[in-house]
Amino acid sequence: MTDEGLKKWGHIGYGIRPSERRKSYATQLLNFTLKKAKEYKIDKVYLGAYVGNIGSWKTMEKFDAEFIGIVIEKDTGLPIKRYSINLNNNA
Repeated sequence: MTDEGLKKWGHIGYGIRPSERRKSYATQLLNFTLKKAKEYKIDKVYLGAYVGNIGSWKTMEKFDAEFIGIVIEKDTGLPIKRYSINLNNNA
């Protein structure tokens, strides 16, 4: 991962095929990934989702993700909501 990628999107990324959305797969994936990160002694992870991707940022918020700000993607000009999750309190 590049420094720019980390600052924009964070540590964790996942995608759900449109026909499989709204079936809790993102929640399951994020839960599994947070548990793995904790096993690797990672204390805090950063994540991002486009402002318009309500499903993604609502999934993050289920895990007590803290909103830390918005960055603008250079290539598209689209805003990305940035979050952090403290793994000492989660997963």
